Amino acid sequence: MLGLIAMVVAALLGGSLAGLDSSAGLAGALREQTGEVDQLAVSVGRRPPPEDGETGPGFGAFRDVRVEVRGVDARRLPLAPLVATSRPGTLKGRIDSVELLCRQVRLDNLNASEVNYRARGVAYDLLLALRTGEMQTCSVAHEELEVVLRDGDLDAYAAAAYPELTDAKVTFEQGRLVLRASVPLFMFAFKVKVTGVPAVEEGRRLVLRDPVLDTGRMQLSADLRKSIMTGLNPLVDLDETLEFEVPLTWSGLRLKDGELRLAGHLVSPAPAPVPRRFSPDWRYREQ
Repeated sequence: MLGLIAMVVAALLGGSLAGLDSSAGLAGALREQTGEVDQLAVSVGRRPPPEDGETGPGFGAFRDVRVEVRGVDARRLPLAPLVATSRPGTLKGRIDSVELLCRQVRLDNLNASEVNYRARGVAYDLLLALRTGEMQTCSVAHEELEVVLRDGDLDAYAAAAYPELTDAKVTFEQGRLVLRASVPLFMFAFKVKVTGVPAVEEGRRLVLRDPVLDTGRMQLSADLRKSIMTGLNPLVDLDETLEFEVPLTWSGLRLKDGELRLAGHLVSPAPAPVPRRFSPDWRYREQ
């Protein structure tokens, strides 16, 4: 996948690599990556070359890359090239700061008000970018990935998960997730409410702990009650439910009235072992 920074690098290191020489051109290329979106803005700050007598970052060094996008499919976000893969011995380019700020993100029936990725101290394979126009992050000094869910974001997801319910509404209240819906029965519709405490499980699932089902005066059948309670966990599963392939993991969450914030990071693969080379003096150097 041609990633966001790949296009930036290709454009700013030499327009002939990708035919891009402006923010407008970068935005157009990124639009091909993400598909149709409601809004897209790109800004790039390049470090000035070192002056005479000075040392420091020059060729392949950038101050910041910032992208703002609204109304995008999460599977088409350029996250994969940002997964750091160790490449010892390669010539590195540097980017001080990367920001990918997304609003109104969708993933099937799941919606998120915000998906924000921020990284500092990004090193990338400069030779690969120059040779192929593709991006591969080698290391990241610090990164943050945050998904913000607000009241109403999970309504469509709940409606798809519980076809036996109607008018499903999901809110965040007093430290709990609250699902309100109706159960059609003959010519009437009876209100039900499910509440629970959201929690992260094994870094890939959002679950609901201590769930409580309130049906008021109505007595639900055992099968319907079991169907509702069984479907609560996992609430969201990145692997099985959504088949989201980017290697990310959730590290925790914060909950307040009207809003749930999930924090996480991209998972870097384990570096390949470096083969040991023969050296006649190895036994002396390792003592």
